[in-house]
Amino acid sequence: MPVSSVVIADDHPLIRTSLAELLERDLRFKLIGEAEDGIEALSKVKALRPDLLILDLKMPLSSGIETFAEVKRWAPKTKVLILTASQGPALLSQLYEAGVDGLISKDCDARAVLDALSDINKGERVIDPALLERLNTVTDGPSFTPREFQILDLIVNGLNNSDISKRLHISPKTVDRHRTNIMSKAGVHSVAQLIVFTLRNDLLTELN
Repeated sequence: MPVSSVVIADDHPLIRTSLAELLERDLRFKLIGEAEDGIEALSKVKALRPDLLILDLKMPLSSGIETFAEVKRWAPKTKVLILTASQGPALLSQLYEAGVDGLISKDCDARAVLDALSDINKGERVIDPALLERLNTVTDGPSFTPREFQILDLIVNGLNNSDISKRLHISPKTVDRHRTNIMSKAGVHSVAQLIVFTLRNDLLTELN
């Protein structure tokens, strides 16, 4: 049986240790790297090209949402299992629409994590039943692309166009175009209104 390589990205040492011990007991997986923030997670993925990434949704320096988008850009073959404590249906919907491979609650048991890794490694998409229930409560609203969602995350966390341009390695003009589209979809005309919209719809977890 082929062994699948795994990178763990979570800012809590206890969770990383627990996941590492879990993987060590399962011959289907081999842990090849750990990261404690989003930037380190992307760096590890780019360098190691793991089969699987276990990614915490709420990460320092670069949120899980932002990291997910960049992982799919730089290592499209790496399957991503997101662990989340968030139950916000709008946020879960955005992750689902962004094409996440697996989405499970941090409240799940160890067996569920291993089963989810195994299933997404086979090409299946895994959504925690409890989170799927929350997904089904989403009301109609604006649908952002993965890149727009990534930029929305950065805007509401205080980054300007120049900062976002450097962070994502895209031109300020491209950032401005995405910002215009985001504002239009949200039906707002200022960053302050965008933050209110984001909070009201529980779209992000990284607001300070």
